[in-house]
Amino acid sequence: MTKMDLVTEAELLKTESEIRHQVKSQHDEKVVVVMRPDRDHTLIARNLDSSIPLFRVSNTSGQGIELLTDFLCALPLDIRRW
Repeated sequence: MTKMDLVTEAELLKTESEIRHQVKSQHDEKVVVVMRPDRDHTLIARNLDSSIPLFRVSNTSGQGIELLTDFLCALPLDIRRW
């Protein structure tokens, strides 16, 4: 999710809920995981068959970008070549 710095926390939570609902309706076996610095992004990166990571990012302030890039670097090589 981008532009997180332009909305309230309540709006972010509502959007996350809507995303979870959409994913559940399309991929019943997958779980949306909101990525935060205290989560093990390496574990999530290795289990993409059962989870879908959701990142809160601000392109203006850069908030969340480092977590996103750390996650991308943690992806297994075979996925990064995809």
